[in-house]
Amino acid sequence: MREIGIDWFILLCYSFVMIKYSTMILQQNHYHMDRYIHWLKMNWFQKKTVVITLLLCLMYVTLILDKAYQKEVILLAMAVVAYLAYKLDREIHYRLPLKLTHRVKRLLLVRILLYLIFACIMCRLSETLWVYLTPWFFWLPFFELILSMLLISPLEEMIQRYYVEDAKEILKKRNDLTIIGITGSYGKTSVKTILYTLLSDEFDTLMTPKSFNNKMGITLTIRNSLKGLHQLFLCEMGADHVGEILSLMHFVKPQIGIVTAIGPQHLSTFHSMDNIVREKMYMIEELPAGGIGFLNADNSYIRSHPLACSCRMVWFGKDPISDYRIVNIQPNATGTNFTIQYKEHHYDFTTCLLGEHNVYNLCAAIAVTHELGVSFEVLKQRILLVPFIKHRLQIVSTQPYTLIDDAYNANPQGAHYACQVLKQMKERTIIVTPGMIELGAIEDQANKDFGKEMAECVDDVILVGIKQTKKIKEGLLEQGFEESHLFVCKDFTTALDTLKHIVKNGDVVLLENDLPDAFSH
Repeated sequence: MREIGIDWFILLCYSFVMIKYSTMILQQNHYHMDRYIHWLKMNWFQKKTVVITLLLCLMYVTLILDKAYQKEVILLAMAVVAYLAYKLDREIHYRLPLKLTHRVKRLLLVRILLYLIFACIMCRLSETLWVYLTPWFFWLPFFELILSMLLISPLEEMIQRYYVEDAKEILKKRNDLTIIGITGSYGKTSVKTILYTLLSDEFDTLMTPKSFNNKMGITLTIRNSLKGLHQLFLCEMGADHVGEILSLMHFVKPQIGIVTAIGPQHLSTFHSMDNIVREKMYMIEELPAGGIGFLNADNSYIRSHPLACSCRMVWFGKDPISDYRIVNIQPNATGTNFTIQYKEHHYDFTTCLLGEHNVYNLCAAIAVTHELGVSFEVLKQRILLVPFIKHRLQIVSTQPYTLIDDAYNANPQGAHYACQVLKQMKERTIIVTPGMIELGAIEDQANKDFGKEMAECVDDVILVGIKQTKKIKEGLLEQGFEESHLFVCKDFTTALDTLKHIVKNGDVVLLENDLPDAFSH
């Protein structure tokens, strides 16, 4: 028993860093096993993994040439490897570190118990076999995690079902609560944040925080934050798999629904644009007969979808069919002026927000707020108060250079509007980007087109990730961009160091998209 305890402890230390890292990757993939396995295929089976393993094998075999104390020598070597891995891990700045949630703690407990079983098995192996298997245990956590998830999934489903049912009961008791559901491929968080600014003076309003837009994020908001005084609940609903919006609609049951825009975001997990459109449009089709649906009239995917609903429809956008029609957009260095036509009247607005897509977001929010009884005269004043949306063309600082944070706008349309903003700048411009992901079959072409477009509007380009930015680089060079102004960095930390060396006072720097560690390569 004592020998098992020693083996278990050393094995756990030996695998500690990889246990932590693999759990972080799973968390960044929102605990979806299909996405984790896809990451495993794309990232684990690489030359460096094989090289490191071969080096470990060589080291261990060299250490056991003398048969005396071979197991003790290998245990010592494992301890050294464990220490070096831990030290290296402490020096790495992860973009999105592992969060020790209750779910993660339960998963880690199962993983530790599994390692106890592995230690028992190892104690029964011959010393020679034990020695030759040892190097591979360094990578075991990436595969053991799959087994741990299978073992713990029934418990997790039971816990989630309990919390969701509790949240449903809370909503059932709130017949006086108006729920506004917001979905779309992009623009959800922006519209939600704008609506909160426009409505919170009129109504006691609760919104889902940050990007808490999946079932458990919404459940957490309802159980922890929804109070009896709240009159409005702004519920952002996200999805990257078929069935998720429909499930959320049956759960939350909003009376008002907004579809901001539809595009190829998460095409790799939805598998087709038809699936994306059908899923997003459940936001409107599942509304009650007395509800109101707000739709982007300029989005071709929304316009071409045959709606099957009985609720009232309100359209916004530039198209003449729009009930709230954008008729003029005038960008400037400090924001945007725009005009909305409602019936026969025109209303002028001024905002600090940048980009044409933000005018659409503002228009959607104005339409909803006006339908809830707030006058245009009041709306004019409140639009002035709408703050920058975090990580969405947000001007973070202006001295000694202007930094525009667009880290959460990882889609072709958002990237296009960001480039349009840079085109308006008279100053020298620099873009830092890892490109776009999860676009399925169109990803390479979308990134190449992004490269071509940025070639027309920036002076220097810093690409983050050697592999994933190849198509952006290709597009830049095809468009005649000077390679001396192009910098390709292996990670975000290196990119920031490069930026420090090339940026000058008065420059404009755009951070376009910021990928978690699981998606950066």
